[in-house]
Amino acid sequence: GTSLQASASIARAMQAAQGRSATWVRTFSAVTDDGDLFEQEVPNMGDSITEGTVVDMPVAIGSYVNMDDVVAVIETDKVSVEVRAQAAGTLVEFSCEMDDVVEVGAPFFKIDL
Repeated sequence: GTSLQASASIARAMQAAQGRSATWVRTFSAVTDDGDLFEQEVPNMGDSITEGTVVDMPVAIGSYVNMDDVVAVIETDKVSVEVRAQAAGTLVEFSCEMDDVVEVGAPFFKIDL
């Protein structure tokens, strides 16, 4: 069930982080405050393209990103798109995993400003 999925996610994250230093951040709060979070959506990838496959996630959760840093790469049958951060801050969450198919306009990742 869920713990097996979590273990698989952690294993994938560890494989992706090999060769890079990774900082794991766990925060606890009784009150949810999304005021400081920037949620970036899957970008438009061209006319008639509605979805693509996540093929690279070079930034580890907990890492600081600058505006315009490449956070992920999405491929379609027509184009490969580098998804760049639209804000600077700490990458706190992806709304998908590697090899997932994502739709244009869907939530993609969150940055803590």
